[in-house]
Amino acid sequence: MFKNNNRKSDRIVWKGLSHYRVYANFESISLEEAQLGNISDKGMCIILENHPDISPGDFVNASVVNPYHTIKEIRFEVSGRVIWKSKDMTPSSSKLLVGIEFYSEVDLPDDIVAFCMSVESD
Repeated sequence: MFKNNNRKSDRIVWKGLSHYRVYANFESISLEEAQLGNISDKGMCIILENHPDISPGDFVNASVVNPYHTIKEIRFEVSGRVIWKSKDMTPSSSKLLVGIEFYSEVDLPDDIVAFCMSVESD
């Protein structure tokens, strides 16, 4: 679904994004695997199971991967910086949410846009 919440750009928030994997290289940490929380053409939120030592302002290069695409794995690359982080604590787990702002707008892959449009029409 598209959400705005007074942000500069609509973001796609949909439980179907949970199978997307993000492989992020942060400024101070080599490779972290994360889940995609939400995404727009200007940034994304990723969900990390562990709590790496990253800070707002850190640079990040990431690959966003849909490993379950029916024809071939879909992958696209983004670069940006960490703009916020927040712990999400529940009784059963502790995750780190990280907001990343892209250096330049990206064209979202067709499968993400198509999923979103199909959910909106339901």
